[in-house]
Amino acid sequence: DLWSELPVTGLFALDLADLSNPSVRHMPWREAMHFEQPWWWSAASPCPSLLQDGGASAAFARVLAAAVAIRVAGVAGGEVRGGSSRVGLLFSGGLDSTVLAALAAEALPEGETVELLNVAFDRAAPDRLTALCSFADLVARYGAQRFRLVLADVEEAEVRRNEASICRLLGPGATHLDFNIAAALWFAARGE
Repeated sequence: DLWSELPVTGLFALDLADLSNPSVRHMPWREAMHFEQPWWWSAASPCPSLLQDGGASAAFARVLAAAVAIRVAGVAGGEVRGGSSRVGLLFSGGLDSTVLAALAAEALPEGETVELLNVAFDRAAPDRLTALCSFADLVARYGAQRFRLVLADVEEAEVRRNEASICRLLGPGATHLDFNIAAALWFAARGE
């Protein structure tokens, strides 16, 4: 089999320093991860040959749409309580999160809402402004009932109070960028 999905047992690094002999390095999680659910991670890969049926970009679009459909299928449906959604994603409003939001909307049955979680550490932050613009674009295309934008404003003092807890979860690296992404995930997970 040419394609296979990597397990969620840690991070994987592809070393292309020697193109004649690329290697993959596995870095296991420091702690057990609760997202390792069998319905979330498909054993089969939907990846076709990238050289047929419209080229690499068309193949990538099909693979990405199929992957998003697999992910949201396990959480869609059933009773939703308190006006919340079953499907949510961290939403900066950039290209990647906007495309994922659109693909989730297309994969979900009618009536399911996609919750878009935007975390800003400053109300004038670029991610807040792009989130508002991209949210408006998504609503124009899919309708106001398809998305719910949750804006989480986090003060610097709150980040500092949680800094040690966030740092304990960083891995395998602990760069400034790693901390920024982890902090956004930490505060988005609260859904406030």
